[in-house]
Amino acid sequence: MRMSNSSPFRARRFRAQLARLDDEAGFSLVEAMAAITILAVGIFAVAQALTFGLGSTGLSRQKLAARAALDQQMEEARALNYDNLVLSDASPLTHATSTTDPDYWVNQTAQTYDPDGSGPLSPEPLVRVAGASPALQHYQNPLFQGSTTYTVYRYVTWVDSPTDGTGVSDAADGNNDGVSDANGHDEKRVTVVVTYNDELGRGLTSQSQTSLFTDGKVVYKAPALNAPPTVACPTVTSISDKTVTFSGVASDSDGTIASVGWTFKNGSTVLGTASGTTATFTFPGYASYSIVNTVVDNGGGTATNSSLNCTVTTVDPY
Repeated sequence: MRMSNSSPFRARRFRAQLARLDDEAGFSLVEAMAAITILAVGIFAVAQALTFGLGSTGLSRQKLAARAALDQQMEEARALNYDNLVLSDASPLTHATSTTDPDYWVNQTAQTYDPDGSGPLSPEPLVRVAGASPALQHYQNPLFQGSTTYTVYRYVTWVDSPTDGTGVSDAADGNNDGVSDANGHDEKRVTVVVTYNDELGRGLTSQSQTSLFTDGKVVYKAPALNAPPTVACPTVTSISDKTVTFSGVASDSDGTIASVGWTFKNGSTVLGTASGTTATFTFPGYASYSIVNTVVDNGGGTATNSSLNCTVTTVDPY
């Protein structure tokens, strides 16, 4: 009678299959967790991109609305006669302590306004006639669009035109209209500033627009042309063997000499150069040498004495 070993064998195979199934189940769980993590990261990235996109769109809308407000306010100024381009506020403008407030650039004591803040323009006198009508008001009622509040400030300042002279020339009626132009009352500048809080919560943002207005009587005076300098042969102040000290001879009828250049030559060969109103040079031997000066004045004009054939001769003292 034979004994069968198939039952133990089948049992071992069954246990092996169970172990393999456990491993496969565990692997599938790890994969599922990884997939969930990747999906979560993707959803977060999409949410961030969507938030940024919405914020950027909101900022664009705000900028467009602010620009439209600036254009509207400037058109109101252009609709006024030149004499009515004034601020009608009853009281002088006051200085604001916050650097984000446009009135920060108002000098309350001098009643001036700096139209470009820390830029190259200087503060200009404010033009205000209390109660004038029609005219411009400094502070406008806020404008509302969506959830954004836009605050509008307007300034009118005197501008001293550089085309009709300054200072004494202005006081002497530089534009020939029979009215004194003292204090530089040649033109008027209208500046409009719109402020608002941006969509991203970064605080107060501002946009500005400025325009110049004239009464059509500012006369243009062309700037005077610069007269070039003149230069003669230099003088020799001392000679010691082969070493010679020179002093330049140059002048400018409408300004000053900015620089003097020196070129020391032996025929066509350049021996050396120097700069300054005086120069000292040691020549290589005892002979006649050429000296050429090139001068520049404060207006950029130049002149040279090369056509004068300036020379110096060194002599052996023995």
